[in-house]
Amino acid sequence: MSKYITSIPLGDIERIQIYINRSVKTLAEIKAETGADYLINGGLYQGSQAVCHLRADGQTYAKDPYTYWGYAWGTGPDITLRSVPAAERRNYICCVCLLRGGKAEMLIYNRDVGGSRPRTAIGLKDGELCLYCTDSGRTPMELQAELLALGWESAVMLDGGGSSQCDLVGKRIVSNRKVHNLILVYTRKRAPSEPSDNDKEDKPMSTKYTVCLDPGHGPDTVNGSPDGSYKEREFAWDMYTRIRPLLERHGVNVICTRTEDTKPSLTARCEVSNRAGADLFVSLHSNAEGVSGWGTTRGLLVYTSSGPMTAKRNVAATAIVNRAHEAGVLLHGSGVAHQIEYTVLAKTDAPAVLIEYGYHTTREDVDLLKNSSYRDRLAEATASGVCDFLGIAWMAESGGEGTDAPASDWAAEAWRKASDKGVLDGTRPTDPVTRQELALVLNRLNLI
Repeated sequence: MSKYITSIPLGDIERIQIYINRSVKTLAEIKAETGADYLINGGLYQGSQAVCHLRADGQTYAKDPYTYWGYAWGTGPDITLRSVPAAERRNYICCVCLLRGGKAEMLIYNRDVGGSRPRTAIGLKDGELCLYCTDSGRTPMELQAELLALGWESAVMLDGGGSSQCDLVGKRIVSNRKVHNLILVYTRKRAPSEPSDNDKEDKPMSTKYTVCLDPGHGPDTVNGSPDGSYKEREFAWDMYTRIRPLLERHGVNVICTRTEDTKPSLTARCEVSNRAGADLFVSLHSNAEGVSGWGTTRGLLVYTSSGPMTAKRNVAATAIVNRAHEAGVLLHGSGVAHQIEYTVLAKTDAPAVLIEYGYHTTREDVDLLKNSSYRDRLAEATASGVCDFLGIAWMAESGGEGTDAPASDWAAEAWRKASDKGVLDGTRPTDPVTRQELALVLNRLNLI
């Protein structure tokens, strides 16, 4: 008899996928196809249909008249226990909730799920994703008691019996049953010399990542609102100036496709990213409805070249969309769409996304796009979504009194020089400096 229990720091997770087994493959075949690091069987099903609530990559496969506690997430590191269905999440799964808030939950399940049989469970504990699989018998109550003793904060029992199976980085429990759905976990691959998160004293410093920001258009571009009060080229450049310091504060190396007074070709923009070996390309725009005068279409939309949603470009797009939704930004449809004809999406080597922050042909969106506080909200949603994609823990700026205060008289000239020369980003002159920010300044001065 075998039992395997593992935990994975959420910061080490690149993606969690609910794999719908349409081709009725074995666990080994799915691992060979996907390259996932951890695989366990998923939720309940009857025949070829899932039961309870199940959504994978934005597509709903099963509904139930009632709500249940289950796990929901966008890309993976953001997984939480919550009431499902969760309309704003691209993935969710539920079965029998065992633990919630570190306490035993009242067990509610059908008779055919009870008894002593092999079991599979998923949970969370201290910022880690926990996976459990055994081919020996456990009742739901025994499984609940075991996971509670292990200190799991939350847990959901998945399908069991002959469905229980796993491959946890080579530790396998094999079943002849080819289940309807599975949970797959992909971890971030580190270079051999790179320390783990536990070895890094100053999270989330991560200068190994390069992001290419592309402020759309440039001088002489006429795109804008029908009343002339808003210009897309000005908005795109302003968003770049807001997003860049947020990413740099998290240790990301940021490059730009143009200067404020230039308008390179689309191909040239791609070449900037390709030469730098960027990890992500982000193009900044606002949208147009294609009508004369004012329109009615609204919302943020992120374009990528094509599917599938498991591709890195779509994982990045989803991370940004999730952050925007959490910030209260109106989405257009699901928030993600595909357009292979966009040059900057098709000709970049890095995963590429093009963000349309709203429609400059709609009065309501224009009023928002012209608002400085709203732009700050968009910039933070973008930067935090990028950090989620890169696996960098997001740290919101402190709201202390020093954030908006000007530099003191005795430091004003030095502050101006440091800002003008790009040594500092010109924000938060009276705030304390973290060690990771000091390292970034030293790097800019070529002192390390």
